[in-house]
Amino acid sequence: MKYLCLFFAVICPGLVWSQEDDGLQFSGYLEGYYSYDFNQPDNHEKPSFINHYHRHNEFNINLAYLQSQYQNKNVRANLGLMLGTFGQKIRKEEPLWAQMVYQANMGVKLSEGFWLDVGIMPSHFGGEGQIGMENVSLSPSILAENTPYYFTGAKLTYEKLKQWEFLLWLTNGWGNIQKKDRFQSLGLGAGVSYYPSNQLKISYNNYLGNEAPQTMKLFRFYNNLWIQYSRGQWGGNIRLDYGLEDHPFSTFNEWWGVMAQLKRSLTESFALGLRGEYFRDDSKVVMMDISRLSGYSINLDYYLTKDAMARMEFKTFYSQGPHFERPAGKLSQSNSAITLVLSITI
Repeated sequence: MKYLCLFFAVICPGLVWSQEDDGLQFSGYLEGYYSYDFNQPDNHEKPSFINHYHRHNEFNINLAYLQSQYQNKNVRANLGLMLGTFGQKIRKEEPLWAQMVYQANMGVKLSEGFWLDVGIMPSHFGGEGQIGMENVSLSPSILAENTPYYFTGAKLTYEKLKQWEFLLWLTNGWGNIQKKDRFQSLGLGAGVSYYPSNQLKISYNNYLGNEAPQTMKLFRFYNNLWIQYSRGQWGGNIRLDYGLEDHPFSTFNEWWGVMAQLKRSLTESFALGLRGEYFRDDSKVVMMDISRLSGYSINLDYYLTKDAMARMEFKTFYSQGPHFERPAGKLSQSNSAITLVLSITI
């Protein structure tokens, strides 16, 4: 911990100087895994649309991060660094400095209930985050893997109302930290969450932006609906996504998907998770390799302590045709994998 404090003292002395305030906290997360893909890819890489636990037949670290958080009545900030195969995959086209940033943002309270945050932050799509320990299923859904986990920009949040939360985004684009050459447009996003009870959450989120270099205009409009319910030993989630993007020679390209999850607590230490999903992108806007994909997964969770969890998942995908690579140049219509994970929060 002393090395972490030294790091923050060097790069942001003003923040560490405030550690006498109760608002300063340090946290961490470590997630190791072993995954076996039954198609046995020669290069140890699972299908390209998979970002989490994507290395085959090897022990590895999916995500490890250390983070500093500070908040008082009028300001807040988050600064975290990460390592692992997840960050290596999703940030491979970003500059070197950004590949290790988990999140880096600061916020100010504009008035009662209004916050303005600026920096690198988790996106507002769906309810599946980067922290696998907090998700119903061990691995993220196809929809989660094909929408941004992060946005870089400014976010305005209103959270004073008891049952409602509203947010607006101005971003560098569809999950970009640093813009590519000739990409000049900013992206817009909005979200609203409704909490009719302690057991139910309903969220609608969207994004609008030009995803083409100047001077072309290919506007993308993406919609995400997330419904989350929990009661007693049961819990479940439903996700519906629909996207549209301009096409230079026709009207629109479209893609959509649906996902449903169910969780059942078996005992104080064990829980079972189920998931079914379907994804369709005939124009290959966000998924370049496969246009139609369905899948299911089942996972067993064992809570070692309140801060540690061991998980096991079996997952299968089915495509419309033989798209999944196998050794010796063969192709398969299905892809199955078993994944073991040990995760710890600090």
